[in-house]
Amino acid sequence: IDVAMSRGDFFVPRLAKQRFMVVYGDNNPNGPLTAMAGARRLAWPIRTVCIPNEKAEEWNRLWGIQVQKHFGKLSQYEFLELLGKSMCFVYPTRWVGSARMPIAAAVVGTPCVGTSYSHTMKRLWPSLCVEPFDVARMCELVNRLENDSDFYRTVVMDAWSQLPFYSLESTKQRFLKAT
Repeated sequence: IDVAMSRGDFFVPRLAKQRFMVVYGDNNPNGPLTAMAGARRLAWPIRTVCIPNEKAEEWNRLWGIQVQKHFGKLSQYEFLELLGKSMCFVYPTRWVGSARMPIAAAVVGTPCVGTSYSHTMKRLWPSLCVEPFDVARMCELVNRLENDSDFYRTVVMDAWSQLPFYSLESTKQRFLKAT
């Protein structure tokens, strides 16, 4: 994370957030279909990022999911601005290892419900980790985040407190120690 992110320049408090879900990614390992299924079950408005228009339109036809707004590829700062406005981010990626999306969510103070396959999720959002296709559990967590402001605040502040691990200096020190 860069200096602007670590200073809190992008952090958005819960009261300033809106009730919509960001669905990211145009490939299956990022889990956009799983996230869309959760959004449909929850009846939350959706804003997609990096998903081709024709794919979003096909999902609308097949499942009756209404994408409120579609964004193509966004710069990092544009993505942070969008994510910061969202009440919750569901990122059920099947990638094993680290992922930048949970970090972006922590930077803007938006809880990220994601899979336990990601080391980043385990560090930043341990109480929001689920199995990759467990849509029911994802929905339970999103509902709890929406209705339990203490839980919401706790998971966001816990993630924020772990962000220094991903700073440039911290990453550099881990790399130097490993080599």
